[in-house]
Amino acid sequence: MTKLNKPKVIGYTRVSTRRQARQGFSLSSQRQGIRKYAETHDLTLQIFEDAGISGATMQRPALQNVLNYIRFDVGVKCLVVSRLDRLSRNAADMIQIAELCLNHGVQLVSLNEHLSSDPNSAKSQVAIYGAVAEFQRSIIRENVMLGSARRFKAGLPLSMKFPIGYKLGPDGHVMTDLIPALLVIEMFDKYLDGVGYRKLADWLSGKLGRPISLVTIGNMLKNKHYIGYAENSYGKSSEIYPAIVGDWMFDLAQKRRDQQTTIKPRKSRQDDLLYQKLKCPICQHRLGINVVTKKGRQYSYYYCSMGKNVADKTQRHTFRMRAPETRGALLNSIWSVVSDPAFIPVLRSALDARLATLPAQASLRQPASSTKLYKQFEAGDINSSELREGLSELKKIKARQVTPSNERFSKALQKFQQMGLVMFIKRVIESVLFDKDKQIVTIEPTSD
Repeated sequence: MTKLNKPKVIGYTRVSTRRQARQGFSLSSQRQGIRKYAETHDLTLQIFEDAGISGATMQRPALQNVLNYIRFDVGVKCLVVSRLDRLSRNAADMIQIAELCLNHGVQLVSLNEHLSSDPNSAKSQVAIYGAVAEFQRSIIRENVMLGSARRFKAGLPLSMKFPIGYKLGPDGHVMTDLIPALLVIEMFDKYLDGVGYRKLADWLSGKLGRPISLVTIGNMLKNKHYIGYAENSYGKSSEIYPAIVGDWMFDLAQKRRDQQTTIKPRKSRQDDLLYQKLKCPICQHRLGINVVTKKGRQYSYYYCSMGKNVADKTQRHTFRMRAPETRGALLNSIWSVVSDPAFIPVLRSALDARLATLPAQASLRQPASSTKLYKQFEAGDINSSELREGLSELKKIKARQVTPSNERFSKALQKFQQMGLVMFIKRVIESVLFDKDKQIVTIEPTSD
């Protein structure tokens, strides 16, 4: 038998955690067993693999590919797994997969569990194995929670990802990492002296030799681990993380943070004519709008809020434009297009293309033809008043369909002119891209 004529078999493998996936835990043995089965039965094999995804959910990319393969590929003979709990640890989901295989004539094969050759008996076995897998999953989850609670009470960390300034000690407890810990103390000291987040991020990035974002600085300043305090669903503990900064320093930092994060009432920017319409020429991020007051006068400008907050200093940039001049430039650009004599023919062509779809849409709402209405009346399916209403509606629809193109265009053009400049920008313009010299490059229309 040639390879092209061989029946197909689908193999599926899965491990639950990313750590298991990185270490290759059980994946290789699953693949090896499935390949051996395919070779023994002379089958063409295709293996799908979900690495580091829990069996509690059906939303797994490889599993969804397997199910679609079964639904649409009639050449599939069987689905092979090392154990049924690789497919799912939910009884209902496992039964659903078994029913899908049964309905499409695909045999479900488990290398470590014997399934009956009778489809209905095999389905009953799958239900039992599914219930056992779900029970095992609940036991595993409970054991994990109990183990985490015991570790927490014993003063051991629950995660191997530590804040800057800490590392894992030889006895399994958390200990301070001397140089980074001294940097943490200096960072708090600088913050209390008035240094801002951005300068702290730049300074710490230089000291550690890797990018530190503003978010990381904010999280460090409010992290209670630095005063030796840990709290989670298992309780509170002061025995896991050794204190790096004093309580007084931490409290002063929180007071300054509270003062800086006080929300001041501000006018909404969403009513601005070009709100979320302009794009930065450097990063394509949509520009925000800001208003500053100097000596009693207000100045507004559009600016890129993304440029200054990039963790990588080499990618930082600034771009801003004064709002009045920007609005004026855009309005002049729009006016030059609208006032051009060639604009009306272009607009008409676009409107005609759009209006050409209206008869088709109207025909979908069209009732029966007049002949059909009379036949329904003669058969007694409708009465005289229903006949008159049907004929009247039919006449209205036909009138709309035969409206001259010029008349429809005039009405559409009238609505366009009544739209107004502000509504035109909000409804018609999706975005405006400027270059670094603050000149308009493109005006992108909305999809509508």
